[in-house]
Amino acid sequence: MWKLYKRDISAVAIGAKFLGCGGGGDPFIVEMLIKSVMNDEESIHVLEWQDLTDQWIAPIAIIGSPEFYSEQLPSGDEGRSSLKLYEEYTNTEPQALISLEIGGLNGISPILTALRSRLPIVDGDGMGRAFPKLKMSVLNLAVPLTPAAVYTHNYQEVIDFVPNEKASEYLHSVVQQNGGFAHLTSYVGNAKKISTAMIPGTLTVAKAIGEIIEKQIGASDKQEQLQKMFGNSIYGKVEWILSGVIEQVERDFYDGVVTGRCLVRAHSVQDYRMVTIFFENEFVYVASEHDRLATTPDLIVVCEMETLRPLMASTIQKGTEITIAKVACPSILKTEKMRNLYKRND
Repeated sequence: MWKLYKRDISAVAIGAKFLGCGGGGDPFIVEMLIKSVMNDEESIHVLEWQDLTDQWIAPIAIIGSPEFYSEQLPSGDEGRSSLKLYEEYTNTEPQALISLEIGGLNGISPILTALRSRLPIVDGDGMGRAFPKLKMSVLNLAVPLTPAAVYTHNYQEVIDFVPNEKASEYLHSVVQQNGGFAHLTSYVGNAKKISTAMIPGTLTVAKAIGEIIEKQIGASDKQEQLQKMFGNSIYGKVEWILSGVIEQVERDFYDGVVTGRCLVRAHSVQDYRMVTIFFENEFVYVASEHDRLATTPDLIVVCEMETLRPLMASTIQKGTEITIAKVACPSILKTEKMRNLYKRND
């Protein structure tokens, strides 16, 4: 077990944005909410894998469109309201929280709920990155999605006795009809189930990413330190695909989804490549004229070239100098069962 302090929040937010692979929502709003209510001396207990014994653990998430969420002015209590809705329906009180999705704003939104609820948070999550669909979680392989408590400002409901696939579809329709996003408590289970299904250590990884990127050192030194850190984690090798300048961006926003592509020309005079980055909320693959250089579920991260700060697919701009990274995903994300969950036609 370790403790998370206010001084750590910025690093976790940067790391969560990095693991968001261009999607998952910018953690900035939630980061500011946490900093506004957390005292310098306060801490949140973080439970590691070996600390999970018999606790009842609740995954917490904001689902729907991050763009719609960013247009609102959240109070910071919405996650706790979803948790209370679950508790009242099931007559149970979870003893710990966990992030359903470490990438993007959901990498730190459970921290806010943990702070408000005075509960510990688990060092791990259900995706290892950001994915666009609720069903695309390793927890889906071992834990029922329902009972699921969904909370918005004008709609609250607990969904129960519904298979995971149908529950995911129903929650998608609820979100569409109620402002485009919602706060969710789902995939709740005992420590035995959660600990064997989750991707462990991802909160530690997010914090470490942010700490490296925040350092006042050169980009090449940051790259070297990130490679070493990822090599000692549940993730795999980091490959720096290309550094260059964005020459063109095509982007569309429909039904809460940001889709498009950007063309990048290599920065080096010895490298004349043009590559295309395709995105659907997250960066989904990178291709040159003759080859596909990276594809999900491996993590594709677009960073500012000088600082290595991660960029969002929804905000990348022509003329920006970037570095493209590919990070090997946790091995479980490449299993056949998980690949079946990545189909985006639900």
